[in-house]
Amino acid sequence: MRVFVPVSRVGLRAMVESGGLGPPPMVGFAVTPALREWYATGDDEELEYVAMTLAAQACLELLAARPEDDAEDPPRRMVLAVDTDDVTADAEFRGEVVIDAALTTSQVAAVHADTEDATEDVAAAVAVVRSGGPRDDDERFVVDSCEAHELAWFATQEIPDLV
Repeated sequence: MRVFVPVSRVGLRAMVESGGLGPPPMVGFAVTPALREWYATGDDEELEYVAMTLAAQACLELLAARPEDDAEDPPRRMVLAVDTDDVTADAEFRGEVVIDAALTTSQVAAVHADTEDATEDVAAAVAVVRSGGPRDDDERFVVDSCEAHELAWFATQEIPDLV
């Protein structure tokens, strides 16, 4: 099963250094029955894009949770596309899965990450999330502006360039 795992640059670096990601349980996003039901008109490719987008949204939470003095500069949303069957679907949250086993770097198929043109919008969205938002239409607009940036696709051999 293709699972999309939100990571920070620090998490990606740790994965490279240790040869894997863990320990379990970890949160990921995948095409689950609940996601298929919610997004009934999409084909598999569209559904995987939705799952990756959910992981990118969760990445904002990851970045916002880091202490401001330890924040990545500039912050980038990063999503690992991994292949694993060691997952349990969370029926309560569409697309969310719990990864029940540590992941190895050999399970990583690709990385989706922000490019430099998204820097300002991602930083602004992280600030909104860090402050407990979005609480109103203006803050929702800031987060939506970040989400308007498509994540670029990077092959596994490009991972060292991302860290």
